[in-house]
Amino acid sequence: MSTRLQLVGLGLACGLLCAVLAQILTPAIVRATAPPPATPKCAASLVDTAAFEAAHEQETQVHAQALTQLQEARAKFDLAASKMESSRKFLQLVYAGRWITVLTTNWPTYKDLRRQASSTATQAVFCTICKGTERLPYCIICSDDKGKCVSCRGSGRASLDEICPTCLGKRKCFLCSGGGHMSCPFCIEGMVDTRQPPPANQLPTM
Repeated sequence: MSTRLQLVGLGLACGLLCAVLAQILTPAIVRATAPPPATPKCAASLVDTAAFEAAHEQETQVHAQALTQLQEARAKFDLAASKMESSRKFLQLVYAGRWITVLTTNWPTYKDLRRQASSTATQAVFCTICKGTERLPYCIICSDDKGKCVSCRGSGRASLDEICPTCLGKRKCFLCSGGGHMSCPFCIEGMVDTRQPPPANQLPTM
């Protein structure tokens, strides 16, 4: 009888011990399995984000400003281009006398060269007027300005806000491209060819 009671007592003691251990271990298990608390952003991270946003905003402003300047430059160029023909036509009239002088001075030689060319198999002979260089040793427009555009005096501008319509801002004489030696009107690639038309009576504008 006493042995049975001892066994019952031992069982109760074991149950009580298990209950106590369960109460002790449960909070530890919960703490171990619970997700760690969120770590607040540090001050350095916030500073980096603000710096990135500021740099991005500055880059956007620079891009927008560059685009505006490009559009303004394009508008100025288009305005100058729309006036180019009339501007060069004016110079064509101003320097018409010099152009006619070039033609009349070299006409006898040109006629003789064409006559020689007509008797050859190729219908072409070496141009002695420009010595085959395709260029005359002078320019009838910029002779006093040494290759500079006579309309803007080499500045490339018609005014503070306008591009020169004659040279389109290139600052060079359109007839000789700034080299001071205009194209020979009597030949093509240094050859007088009977199949080519004679020089135009008017100074070229292109």
